[in-house]
Amino acid sequence: MLYYDPAARKADNFDWKLYTTPDWGWYGLNTADVLTLYKYNLDLHLSGNRAPLVLGLHSAFYGKINGEEHSGMPETSVADRQTVLKQFIEYALSKQQVRFVSHCQLVEWMENPLPVLSCEQANWSAHTTYRSGDIVRFNGQYWKAKWWTAQEIPGHTPDNPWQAQTGCNG
Repeated sequence: MLYYDPAARKADNFDWKLYTTPDWGWYGLNTADVLTLYKYNLDLHLSGNRAPLVLGLHSAFYGKINGEEHSGMPETSVADRQTVLKQFIEYALSKQQVRFVSHCQLVEWMENPLPVLSCEQANWSAHTTYRSGDIVRFNGQYWKAKWWTAQEIPGHTPDNPWQAQTGCNG
């Protein structure tokens, strides 16, 4: 597969393949191309099923070997690759729903998935119409609309259209 498959709209995220020279069988991309791919893949995940996005990173590519640059990556330097990661992390964290977690944390979440909420949800307002799935903050608690609703106070009655939420990770 090429680093980008237009038919499938998928792109590679493994640094070895992206940075290593075509002489070694890979793509030899520059930093702008790699950053664009990382951003594209994140945006694709966020607009789709939001499956975890994995970056295949080799720690050795982000430091020199015996004081020397790596061979086989003529388009980039260690400093360039570090900059790409920093810029991508800044971009990713500008998205409210993005979290960086370890593999262990990901597996724990997969075994017991809870909704991940931001503490930046809008406050409930009696003057707003909410649709199913909307999340609001009311009296220090987070609530998710079970169906279309307007002017119904979250948690006010047993059969109200709001479901209490947990998992705020501000």
